Amino acid sequence: MPAARLARHLIRLGRPPAIASLRPADGWPTATLGVAASDQDGAPLLLVSRLSLHGRNLEAESRLGLLVDGVRDRDDEGAAGDPRLSLCGRAIAADRAGPGRRLAARHPASAAWLGWADMRLYRIEIETARLIAGFGRVVDLAPETLLIPAAVAARFAEAEPELLQTLATTDPGLITALARAAGLCGGAGTAPVITGVDPDGCDLRAGTVAARLAFADPLTDPAAVPSGLAVLADLAGAAAAPTGRSDAGVTDSSLAAAATSPPLNAATKET
Repeated sequence: MPAARLARHLIRLGRPPAIASLRPADGWPTATLGVAASDQDGAPLLLVSRLSLHGRNLEAESRLGLLVDGVRDRDDEGAAGDPRLSLCGRAIAADRAGPGRRLAARHPASAAWLGWADMRLYRIEIETARLIAGFGRVVDLAPETLLIPAAVAARFAEAEPELLQTLATTDPGLITALARAAGLCGGAGTAPVITGVDPDGCDLRAGTVAARLAFADPLTDPAAVPSGLAVLADLAGAAAAPTGRSDAGVTDSSLAAAATSPPLNAATKET
């Protein structure tokens, strides 16, 4: 997988990043965790309380560092070879319409928090990015290389609400096939839904379980999303057919070419 694509994938997983903000009194960095999602171009979004330590730090000094990882749920020494992305940038106040909707869709519990007076939604304007794609595999990425072009991101930002409405009424079999490909089938307890769409793929959810499914290649036109999802559903059906199991997780080999990449069909239970 290309380095920029893998880096954006780590951001788009929406896992809590380590946030290193600067204490205004003495300039020392302080590491905390946060609630995160991705904007249409792949830039991180953070929801922060002004009452928290890092919230107060960011109000005084917008510079920060983020560590986003693709480490699997394990504690052995192999985790050191899993990919992670180190970012430096500035926290800039974000629009609560499009970016806020994307964060709330990725983390439903945060929807109410967005309306609280002490909460701040930030978009991280990336200045430097370093991808560790595996042991000894380090790639420095310029922001213009890492992020989706602004014109493409703008088209998806405008189209996403209508796309989600259309996908909500689509063939249930398609959603089931996509959920199977994303690892959501079996035990989730709730019918899967598509909660977000961007040039790199889509986010799905079944109850408290969230998952990410990536297109074979990034899209440039929102009109191509339905056909892109249909292709993924067909691949999932073809891969699952030999087993006859309705709960079989499916990995598209064209999406998982790099052995050190995080699973593109992994589901994550939120607590």
